[in-house]
Amino acid sequence: CRETPDTALVKRKEAESIPYREVKNVSTESSTEEGEQENPLRSRLGAPQQYTADFDSENGRLKVHCDAKIEIPSVEQVSTYLVSQSDMTPEQMETFARVFSDGEIYDGESYPAEKRAADFGRMSANLEKNLQSAIVERADGSKYDLFYKSMDSTPNMMELQMDAAGRDAISWNPRTSMSSLTEEEALSLAAITQQEAQVLAKEKVAELGIPGMEEALVQLGTHMDMHGDEFTIDNAGWMINFTRTIDGIPVTYTSEQGGAYEDMESEFETWGYEWLQVAINGDGIQMAQCYNIYDIGEKTAENVQLISFDEVSQIFWQMMLMKSADMDRETREYQIDRITFGYTRIYDPTVDSRSGLLVPVWDFFGSYCEKTEYEGESMEYISDSADISHLTINAMDGSIIDRSLGY
Repeated sequence: CRETPDTALVKRKEAESIPYREVKNVSTESSTEEGEQENPLRSRLGAPQQYTADFDSENGRLKVHCDAKIEIPSVEQVSTYLVSQSDMTPEQMETFARVFSDGEIYDGESYPAEKRAADFGRMSANLEKNLQSAIVERADGSKYDLFYKSMDSTPNMMELQMDAAGRDAISWNPRTSMSSLTEEEALSLAAITQQEAQVLAKEKVAELGIPGMEEALVQLGTHMDMHGDEFTIDNAGWMINFTRTIDGIPVTYTSEQGGAYEDMESEFETWGYEWLQVAINGDGIQMAQCYNIYDIGEKTAENVQLISFDEVSQIFWQMMLMKSADMDRETREYQIDRITFGYTRIYDPTVDSRSGLLVPVWDFFGSYCEKTEYEGESMEYISDSADISHLTINAMDGSIIDRSLGY
């Protein structure tokens, strides 16, 4: 991992340069739960089962409450790996279509005038030119769009979604407390149990044949249909995300897909993260996204040195405090309920935008409530999606990784 440069968007500061109040009410719970075996990595890191602490900034605009379960894979050691972007072959494109379509697949250019079978060889050859598409007709009469793209930060994109004809945009999003549908309403629309959806998703993903791909997070989601400035929630289902597990350590899933530019003047190619998500309801597969599948390369370092959890927690508090530095009219209160140890991919777009490293990181998940005063009006926004990481810390050297950038 390269060192955090002085010009980085998020950079380390010395503790004495940050005005802060002492972290209070710190408590840890280290007992081993019944049936759980001793975790060698947890012991090595000095990490408890549960971490609880409270913190607030000097200006009172930031409050952080931690009552978090700490998820650490039970492994003896941690290594780093080379990773590169895999090519999108006609075989890979056809496999994706066959696995998720559940219907007849027609060429997108000639449909509906001519229902000609999709030619994945032709589509693969034209990926660099423009978006390639196919149409799926299912037995119940429903139609779905298949998209393939190799452009910009997504050199390998395969996607299935409901036919968007006559709509400006459609999308699946996790249901949160800000959603217009209650949980009961969403469950009724989904018309399938979480367990049933998980079983189907795992079966389909296994058919893709991607090594080490395992379920990472399941959320109740809603489908948004947009017409001009208006949108409606017309469907619901289970959104299931998958990530790799390498040597017993998962690649941590977050909602951030990466591939952002460091600034508007940047001319370097960027690279989004590997991403696999499926949405399922009572009618079956409603959406499938498979982006930027990696080729996992050789091990670059074995049994790397790792900083302790105590060091990680101190870095967390310091960096969270920096969030309050630019707060003028708003206040924000965080509730951190999950801390994870896993892999993420980093890269240097100035050197190679299609290869990088898998490195171990800590991520801090939870919700926040932001209140803003503007021209006498008070506004409140709540973010409580379970897949948003509020800070990512390199577990080897304590540097901060900006997930939107990938370094």
